Amino acid sequence: HSDCVHLLAGHIPESNAIAIDMSAAFGLSKSAGTYGVLGGIFAFIHGNHADAIDATGFFSYYWVDDHNNAAPDGEAHFSNVDISLRYAMTTVMDPDAVNEETLTQWITQPNVLELIFDTAVSTLVMLASKIEKDQRIVVVVSDIVTCGNSPTGESPLK
Repeated sequence: HSDCVHLLAGHIPESNAIAIDMSAAFGLSKSAGTYGVLGGIFAFIHGNHADAIDATGFFSYYWVDDHNNAAPDGEAHFSNVDISLRYAMTTVMDPDAVNEETLTQWITQPNVLELIFDTAVSTLVMLASKIEKDQRIVVVVSDIVTCGNSPTGESPLK
């Protein structure tokens, strides 16, 4: 529905919970399905690689075409995980699949969409304005039975 495409949400009736994904596809040149299939293949190959620290395989979280590596601290281990993901990408596609301009290097305090992570102390900082915005959206969405305009006629995304 074109009025609600900005709100990707799910409802879990058993838990009386809703989940809202505030992201959307940015700059996809192919279908999300194509990226999802390729991402799944990369994650499978990458997740089956291991080293002395992750003997059962590297953790590989992905969403469509975004991969987020999560690994215990250690420069040698970071390098192994990084090489594994690059290997998976080049095996499935070709060496040009690895775009150095879009691959993020290992850092302990990444800033992603104004969310500031600190992996060294396991914290996440979210701006108060983002929290307030999300709270407004949750209130509006939870009051709407079907996707459409808010009761006030104004977008909760303001």
